[in-house]
Amino acid sequence: MAACCLTSVGILTPNPIHAATLLGGLGGATGYGERELSSNDDQSTGDLPLPFPINFFGKVYNNFYVNNNGSISFGSPVGEFTPSAFPGAPAPIIAPYWADVDTTNQPGGGRVFFNLDDPSALVVTWSKVGYFSENNDKLNDFQLVLNNKGGGDFDFEFRYAQLQWTTGDLSGGTNGLGGIRAIAGYDAGNGVDYAVLPGSLSDDVLKLVETGNSPSGTPGLWQFRVKDGNPDIPTSQGVPGPLPFTGALTAFAWSRRVRMRVRNRCLPIAPAG
Repeated sequence: MAACCLTSVGILTPNPIHAATLLGGLGGATGYGERELSSNDDQSTGDLPLPFPINFFGKVYNNFYVNNNGSISFGSPVGEFTPSAFPGAPAPIIAPYWADVDTTNQPGGGRVFFNLDDPSALVVTWSKVGYFSENNDKLNDFQLVLNNKGGGDFDFEFRYAQLQWTTGDLSGGTNGLGGIRAIAGYDAGNGVDYAVLPGSLSDDVLKLVETGNSPSGTPGLWQFRVKDGNPDIPTSQGVPGPLPFTGALTAFAWSRRVRMRVRNRCLPIAPAG
């Protein structure tokens, strides 16, 4: 699959009250799953079993990591807090919102929750999460859903209920904004295959909660299909399909900065609640 990005689209609604609904009813005290990544900064789970195998760019994965900083990855955890421009992820990654999530000071229990026991769907929820360092004045609320289609094929979707910040303090941000902003999309980790959503690495990444590509036209809902290992971004509601990447984001290659904290620490899985 050629490297690609989506062109920008118009705002569907300026009011986040009409954003996508996060899926619930998955068990645990929050309804987002029986397991959680305990409050932390830059950490990941250990190697977890996927509830179904997936074929992602020709490689079949049976295990994955949940990363606090807004992604899941394959082969190794991703603890980097400043996002890399795609291609350039340190591992194969699916990232609804890769940025410097910090859940160590979250009133109301903002954390990362997930389920592992449903053979039809995997859901990972970043529930009302703040940003480094221990900031909770702005909160993001988003979700990644993988749906099993059998034989390694799967669909996945990004659901954004609320986006208020883009950047942690050590990524050049001030009060959660500016600096090296969040990126959303996927990267095969091979330096070739990837896609980014409109607004990534800019202030407009906050508009993902107001835009989408679903047939229903739901703001904050972005859907993808993966068949025979090849992701496809459906086109609907006037949203253009993928175009050859023009290098517009290559200026952000410098975003992989000198790390100021220990990376890729793994946490045990804790029961939710």
